[in-house]
Amino acid sequence: MAMPTLLVDANLRNPRIADLFGLSRYQEGLCHALRQRDLYETCIVPNVVQGLCIMTAGDIPPNPQELLSSGEFIALSNNVERDFGVVIYDTAAAMEYADASIVVARVGAAIIVGAAA
Repeated sequence: MAMPTLLVDANLRNPRIADLFGLSRYQEGLCHALRQRDLYETCIVPNVVQGLCIMTAGDIPPNPQELLSSGEFIALSNNVERDFGVVIYDTAAAMEYADASIVVARVGAAIIVGAAA
């Protein structure tokens, strides 16, 4: 039996997860969940692939680092980690922005994936 997994598009600069899975990039997502507190469940698309749920980025905010370093992000990450066996956060490129460092400091682990240019 597969462990329930949530993929969170925390790339609030150039989100791509919605496009990769054929979802609307205009639906409520991470940005909405961080602004509305405790409504993160409505921002999760269940079983996009069996056992994989997705939270898209939603609207692109003017202040991505501020949102990712907020207490609301910590609360959201605690809630989804309680509700899912595995939570994966996709972030903006670590070499270009501090967003990845901010997220990993709040969630506790990181896998860095690179591609040759």
